[in-house]
Parts: sequence; structure tokens; C-alpha cells
Amino acid sequence: MTAEEVRERIAQELGQVQRALNIGNFGLARVCGRRAAGLALLYWQEKQPEAVSGRSFMEALKYTAAGGEFPEEIRLTAQRLVTALNEAGKAPLTLNPAEDARTIIRYVEKQVGEPLLDHDEARDS
Repeated sequence: MTAEEVRERIAQELGQVQRALNIGNFGLARVCGRRAAGLALLYWQEKQPEAVSGRSFMEALKYTAAGGEFPEEIRLTAQRLVTALNEAGKAPLTLNPAEDARTIIRYVEKQVGEPLLDHDEARDS
């Protein structure tokens, strides 16, 4: 995928997060936040295969959450996104899936040297 395609898909997913929250569908909001962050991670993997591992959004997020060379903030953010509702008592759960996704996306932007959040999305955060 090109950076523009990834940027468009990320913007769609983050827009869907807000729409889901507006109707009280927190589960859908979390899924869309995961997709947005996962898109960025998979794009980074295309650029640098050794940076991230995974064939899906969730695999890439779980890899990131597991540690490796990622900064603690990024690991913890990924952990919040991947925590299932039924595991919420054992691990932290995201309360703001859009901002957690943006945190990971901004980190990936720095790694790949390309903007992945569109200008409006970056300003809204």
C-alpha cells in the first residue's frame, strides 16, 4: 500500500471510532482503533520487515504489546488496545481507542518518515 492509501484508511477507521462512540458502541470503537493502529504497523512492516511482525492488525498489535524494541509507552498503548473486554480485570483496557491508535500511528510516522495521519486528524487529537 502507498502512504496515501494507508492515510485514507486510517482516517476512515478513526472517523468510524468517533461514530461508534457517538452511538454508544464501545466495542466497535475499539475494533476500529485497533484497525487504525494496525494499518500503521503493517505499513511499517512493509517498509522494514524486521521492525514489526504479523499478518493481521491484531498480530501486529500483539507483537508490539509483547515488547521487543518498542518504547514502554507504545507497548502499554498496544496492550490497552489488544486487551479483550473479558480480560479487562487482568490487564489495562483502552478508554480512548482513537487516542491510543493515534499514539501508535505517530510513533510509526517517526519510524517511516512519512505522515500517516491526515492534517485534520493530527490537529483533532
